[in-house]
Amino acid sequence: MAHDPNKVAALVAAINSAHGQDLELADKMPRGVNGAWTVVHRSSGLKEVLKLVHETDRTQQLLAAKECSRIVNSSMVSTPAFGLIGYFSDIGTFYLQQFLPGLPSPLPTHKLVVQLLELNNRQESSCHQRGRNHYDLLQRTLWEDAQGWQKRIKGFGPEGFDFLLRVWPLFMDRQIAGRTTDVVHGDFQHYNAMVTEEDVLTGYVDWDFAGYGDRSIDLTRLLYDCYVAEAELGYPPKPETIALLKQRIIDISGRAALEVYMAYWCLQVADFGVKIGRADALKFFKVGHKIVTEL
Repeated sequence: MAHDPNKVAALVAAINSAHGQDLELADKMPRGVNGAWTVVHRSSGLKEVLKLVHETDRTQQLLAAKECSRIVNSSMVSTPAFGLIGYFSDIGTFYLQQFLPGLPSPLPTHKLVVQLLELNNRQESSCHQRGRNHYDLLQRTLWEDAQGWQKRIKGFGPEGFDFLLRVWPLFMDRQIAGRTTDVVHGDFQHYNAMVTEEDVLTGYVDWDFAGYGDRSIDLTRLLYDCYVAEAELGYPPKPETIALLKQRIIDISGRAALEVYMAYWCLQVADFGVKIGRADALKFFKVGHKIVTEL
C-alpha cells in the first residue's frame, strides 16, 4: 500500500476521534514499501511511528508481531514496542510503534552483518508458533508455487525461463527438515536496521509480518541482500561477509537449507522485478545467476 499524505491525515483524524488520542502528523519516514510516518502527541511531545498495514483486518497478525518483537528485544539492540493496534473498515489496519533512534542503514557492511548475526541468535526458540508460518509459506511457494512467482517469471519470456532452469535444481527433488519454532522476521535486510553514524546497530524495525519457522530463513534473506547490494547500490559484497553468513546458515540448518532458502529469495526478488519492469527483472535474474553459481 502506497500512502498519500491525505489518506494518512484521515487515518490520524480517525484515530484521534475513535481512540481519544491527540496525534499530529509529522514526517514520512525514508523507504518502506508500505510507508511509515512519524506522529507526535501534542500533549506530551512523544514521537511514535504510524503505519498503515493493509486494507483488510490484520490485527491478529500484528498482535503476533508484537510478541515476536518483544521476544527478540534486548538492552543491546532494541526492537520497537507496539502501541495502539486497530482497524477501520474504510481505511484499513494500522498500528503505532515506538520511535527508535538512528537512521536506516545505507549498506550491508560486514560490521552490520556481524551485529545482525547476534540479533538473529535471539530469534532461536523451541516453542514459538505465533504469527505467519514462514516455514510453511516457503515450502508451499517453492513446491506448489503458492504465490505464483514461478508462473510469472516463466511468463516473462526466455530470460525468465532460463533463470528458472538455473534456480530449480536448488530445491526441486530435495527434502529439508528445517527448524520450525524460531522467531522469523520475514524481511531481514539492512534497510530495516537502525544505526548510528558509526554503523552501530541501535534497533531493528518492520516486524509487521513476523512469525515463526527457521531463523535461517532470515539469514538467507540477509545473504541475498549482500549480493543484491552490488547491483542496486554499487556495493559489492565482501568475501568474508558472504563466507560468514553461509557458514552460520549451514551450522544452524544445514547445507541443503542454505540452497533451498536462497532459491526462495532469488525467486521472490525476481518476481518483484518482473512486476516492476523489464530492466529490474533482468537485473535480479543476473543476481540470481551469480548466487546459483557461487553456491
